Amino acid sequence: MPACADKLVLESETAKQGQTISVKIVSEPGQALATESGAPQIEFNGRKFQTFALAPSPEQAPGEAKLFGALIGVPALLKPGNYKLSSGGDCSSVLKVTAANFGVQAIRLPKGKDNFDGSPGERTTVDAAKQTVSPQRLWQGKFGQPCRARISAKFGLRRAVNGRLLPDYFHSGIDFAGATGTPVKATGKGKVVIAHQGWKLH
Repeated sequence: MPACADKLVLESETAKQGQTISVKIVSEPGQALATESGAPQIEFNGRKFQTFALAPSPEQAPGEAKLFGALIGVPALLKPGNYKLSSGGDCSSVLKVTAANFGVQAIRLPKGKDNFDGSPGERTTVDAAKQTVSPQRLWQGKFGQPCRARISAKFGLRRAVNGRLLPDYFHSGIDFAGATGTPVKATGKGKVVIAHQGWKLH
């Protein structure tokens, strides 16, 4: 176990490509782990993730250690191996990433649409929206299912378009094969940060 295992706690020390893991930080009283936002950050795979204060347990006495937590998504294209997670100073732990063995979906598209290039400015706008972090968590518990339609494409699929496997691509969502007019529900409480029509991909 790492020397700071009591400060940086992973839900699991092993995760598959594309999996989301829960990470908690135990900040002892008097330790300077907090940043300008008031909560420490977790660094993983070259990215920094903001943590959020977690409610203390009922048996926790006032003045005891503070808890912070974050959900970290393991990229679907991240190569299997051991990766370091850290949060200030020498506080770190190691996550072993294993292969998810995603399947390949063969599809056919008409010429001119046989790629996954976005409309001008589409990817930049979507990427910026994904970086939006609210000061507090709006959802609670597990996400629900948006509709009752059949799932036609799962997360992580590679795609071969007209017989050509697309490089550096994976399906980043879940597709539901619903008929026109099928009700679609929000999977949890939240806030819409982007809405657009006419894009090629989204």
